[in-house]
Amino acid sequence: MNISKRIILAGLVITSIAVAAQDAGVLLRHKIQADSTDVYKIVGKGKQTISSAMTGEQEINFNTENTYELKYGKVDEQGTAAVSATVTVDKLDMDGPAAAMANQKPAPVTVSGKLDSLNRLTLETPKAGDPMAAMMASMSGGSRSSILVELPEKPVKVGDSWDSVIPKGPMTSDEDQKLTVKLTGEKEFEGTQVWVVSVSGQMKMKVDTSKLAAGDKDGNNPMAQFKMLIKGTADITGEGYIDKASGKTLQLTTKTKTKSTMEMVDMGVSMDMGGAIDSTVKLQKKA
Repeated sequence: MNISKRIILAGLVITSIAVAAQDAGVLLRHKIQADSTDVYKIVGKGKQTISSAMTGEQEINFNTENTYELKYGKVDEQGTAAVSATVTVDKLDMDGPAAAMANQKPAPVTVSGKLDSLNRLTLETPKAGDPMAAMMASMSGGSRSSILVELPEKPVKVGDSWDSVIPKGPMTSDEDQKLTVKLTGEKEFEGTQVWVVSVSGQMKMKVDTSKLAAGDKDGNNPMAQFKMLIKGTADITGEGYIDKASGKTLQLTTKTKTKSTMEMVDMGVSMDMGGAIDSTVKLQKKA
């Protein structure tokens, strides 16, 4: 066999290997580095319409900016890291009847937990009497769809879909729920090669704020002073970029439309609520 034929044959072999690799799909994993930190900026904008027999119809517009810091500790053999998650409210602007709340920004909240290589974040139950920490911990499952893109267990190809599980909790619902994540393509994002995914689905809301006060025997938790029930739905669509090299979520933009009923049990007041929220979560580049 002459050299030319050998070169052609080698090219065909390499092509076949590449095609086989594509057919097998890509295994997406977040390669967490021990003793490192990721900082996300979360910018949200939206409006909420509230209607009740007592107040009539009112509209609230809001703009928020939060910092979500993830400090990683030891990483085990399975790729799961000990994590310290801190949320800081940087900006909280509201108008209408909720304008006064903008002057009451909560202090930063830190909760410990674990993050695995599929971006499944689990935060520990905080001590009683800390409503903000309790809320943050209960929403940790939701952060898989609102901050970090949950990755699939098996290799996937462009066009494949998988479930992103939102675990039950006092700030979501009393049962596990699922959103759909789909690998839609690849591109370059700010100089980095990324996988592009879509996120979609409907989340049912069934919230009882009094459950956030569970275990507070001293009554220090303000959530223990009243009982508020929220039932409804949140329709979510979004697009995320996943770093091909590290598996990190670099950016996630979502649009959420909500429709719900809020009942203030102790006051005997019921309100219908509907709204829309646009949010962008972006990993900050390190200096």
